[in-house]
Amino acid sequence: MNRSGLAVTEFARESNISPAELLVIADDFYLQFGQLRLRKSGSDGGHKGLASIIYHLGSEDFPRLRLGIGPVPEGIAAEEFVLRPFAADETDKAGEMVKRAAEAVVTWFDEGFEIAAARHNRAIDDN
Repeated sequence: MNRSGLAVTEFARESNISPAELLVIADDFYLQFGQLRLRKSGSDGGHKGLASIIYHLGSEDFPRLRLGIGPVPEGIAAEEFVLRPFAADETDKAGEMVKRAAEAVVTWFDEGFEIAAARHNRAIDDN
């Protein structure tokens, strides 16, 4: 993940698409567990995979869909936290988040960014 910019840049070049035509999906431990957030562009927010993509594309101007997995519990390193399996009580909520993320991708593709963001930028409990 930390070197994903190489693959994303190669894919964009081979597909002859601009960064604005991509949709990057990433976890985000700054977002509440289960929350989705679509953004048209922005910084890496401390996410090493997004930093790699920004660096290799030479641009922050690509849409991204962030999936909330946070917050990081006190006393656990962020790197350790993101690599651990979901706890038993998180599994159903994680599955629902992934399902909603897939729906957000389809909405983005079929109906555009604005409609997808309006429909999907909320916590899982807001359904």
